[in-house]
Amino acid sequence: MDIYVVILSTLIIFFASSVQGAIGFGYALIAVSLLSFLLPMKIIVPVIVISSFINNMIVAYSTKNFIDIGRIWLMILFGALGIPLGVYALTTVNPELLKLVVGTLILINSIFMIKGYSIKFKRAKLAYSSVGFISGVLNGSVSISGPPIALFLNNEGYSKDEFRASFAVYGFIENILTIITLGFDGLLSKYMFSVLAINIIPLLLGSLLGIFISNKISNSHFKKIVLFFLIIISVVIIINSLMPN
Repeated sequence: MDIYVVILSTLIIFFASSVQGAIGFGYALIAVSLLSFLLPMKIIVPVIVISSFINNMIVAYSTKNFIDIGRIWLMILFGALGIPLGVYALTTVNPELLKLVVGTLILINSIFMIKGYSIKFKRAKLAYSSVGFISGVLNGSVSISGPPIALFLNNEGYSKDEFRASFAVYGFIENILTIITLGFDGLLSKYMFSVLAINIIPLLLGSLLGIFISNKISNSHFKKIVLFFLIIISVVIIINSLMPN
């Protein structure tokens, strides 16, 4: 890589990991979108998955007292089960149409939640299973797994630290499954690891900065920040789906 690519990639990783450290998600969405202008996707995807794995470990450790596996295990299980269906959907469903639908639904729901509306689920297990499965399908098809879970956890009234802890554990397990898949596909190359090594320090510094920022944010402000971030993400997804390839 030339120095221009190195500098820009480290800045992107630092910014994306800061966001993830602060609100618990958004790393892959930001990093993949921006790094795609600098590097091929075959390098970007494994770099982001492995660095996201590291990021999630850091956030999970910082919120370890708020991890409740018993509360989210169904979401994790069905998220894993949904990934193969999402991969299959790549060959049968128009991905741009799927992005448009998902982006629009996220936008509408985020706006309603900012205005104080929420959905009361009578069957918690069914709700967690459904959201996990939808997230897994979207992860396997269009790599948009975070926003549905963010909306759901916000809707369920998770505190700032519960939200970040749950997201970190879910992402951690999802990352492991994806890394194994990438290994079988032969995408864990020496060049990929060299790119990862260059970005480790910015990744760690960004994560720590994000955690520091999160500790300064109240629960009420955190929920609003998450929803506003989801609105921005949904608009970007919608615009991206409408742009010609």
